Amino acid sequence: MVKEVVNPDVVLIANGSEVATLVAAAEISETENGLKVNIASVISEGVFRLQSKEYQQSVIPKNKPLFGLTADLLVNLEGSD
Repeated sequence: MVKEVVNPDVVLIANGSEVATLVAAAEISETENGLKVNIASVISEGVFRLQSKEYQQSVIPKNKPLFGLTADLLVNLEGSD
């Protein structure tokens, strides 16, 4: 986890240079909207899906909004629980 809070309002996931973009977005969301934000750097969707369900749910808690950002690739983390 790049940034982790207790009981986040939203989870942001990215890889590479996009992580910095989400860090900046999280700062704005927290300051201007009072949102609690977790940020995860997931190097590869495929590698993430190979991890245990417990690990996946520790990164992407159920029933939390999820936003993923990646450059030029289609990624779908739906159903990762």
